[in-house]
Amino acid sequence: MTMYIGIDIGGTSIKCGLVDAHGHISRKVTRPTAKAKVDIMADLVAMIQGLQADGQVAGIGVSMPGVVQSDGFLTTAGAVTAFEKINLQAELHAQTQLPVIIENDANAAAIAEQWLGVAQNVPNYLSLVLGTGVGGALVINNQIYRGAHARSGEFGWMVVDDDEIDTEMGTLNFRGATVIGLIRRYNQFSAMPVTDAREIFDRADAGEVLSQHVFQVASRILCK
Repeated sequence: MTMYIGIDIGGTSIKCGLVDAHGHISRKVTRPTAKAKVDIMADLVAMIQGLQADGQVAGIGVSMPGVVQSDGFLTTAGAVTAFEKINLQAELHAQTQLPVIIENDANAAAIAEQWLGVAQNVPNYLSLVLGTGVGGALVINNQIYRGAHARSGEFGWMVVDDDEIDTEMGTLNFRGATVIGLIRRYNQFSAMPVTDAREIFDRADAGEVLSQHVFQVASRILCK
């Protein structure tokens, strides 16, 4: 059976999976995202080679934050700053000898929702991605709307409270994102800091007042 490797490069972790043409994932591996470009590339190649041992791989699809041009050049790379201004498609192909496609992570998520998720048979919709930061995508007439400079639908940096003194801290990234929003805010006030947002949800369900308050604030900001 022909298999593919899907990779999601985030500011916090890299997730890599072996998937078939029907979207069934047979194996997954995860590594923390390194800081230096050479280390990230080494991790990517090692993960790919590990999954190749499980079967014939026809190609690689990569989703990541930032502005991704059609040829795989990264104008920006979001929280993965080491990848700014590089052609990741060309570099990854050179090291793996496999066909490679690079896509903005929010765009990739929107495509996946139309393929196998809640947007099946929906021609026009908005996708919002919450991770280390915040990303967005627009689908119009069943196609990703990219705009003139591949930046359409990027909702991450937006002032959400009029009374914010620090503009950067007032953006969705620092207030509504999962990692640098929800987790960062919770850890500012908790004697038991977390590294996984799911712990905040669990504590909120258990009745902890702080986690409930932080979650409510983040939800309000995202819905504004």
